[in-house]
Amino acid sequence: MDKFIEKLEEYKIFNYLLPGIIFTYLLKYYVGIDIFQSNVIEMAFIFYFIGSVISRFGSVVIEEILKKIKFIKYSNYNDYINAVKKDDFIKKLLISNNTYRTLCAGFLLILIIKGVKELVNYFNLQTGIIYTIVIIFGFILYLLSFKKQTGIIVKRVDKVKSEENKTEN
Repeated sequence: MDKFIEKLEEYKIFNYLLPGIIFTYLLKYYVGIDIFQSNVIEMAFIFYFIGSVISRFGSVVIEEILKKIKFIKYSNYNDYINAVKKDDFIKKLLISNNTYRTLCAGFLLILIIKGVKELVNYFNLQTGIIYTIVIIFGFILYLLSFKKQTGIIVKRVDKVKSEENKTEN
């Protein structure tokens, strides 16, 4: 277990593992859904995966909504890349920034799950329907994450190509 923790990047500890732990505790004690397992390694992977889902929800849902309503504004991506090369502290600020976004997403998801649980109980819905909705939600969430990540990769490749073209001329 210690080796697993050592290999995790700081970003993944604060944006996947920690939010996954907090979310799982809130899920048990606030919502009444207990997914804890006796196997520590299994729980570490559950915490990590849940944190990953929360992080993706924060990135592709919360962040996009906040950008659209102009609650947040990002720097130009190329400016950001250049600034990181000159000021390494920006990377630490980004980790904190994304941790806040992930925690916001986790708290919102807890409220959504609590509401859905109440509706399921009130309307006496079958759990199979809920599982299907969760799987569809997961598919869409990770599909949008894939699209967003691909866009970031393309921007970085384009930036490198642009810099190479400048040095050749």
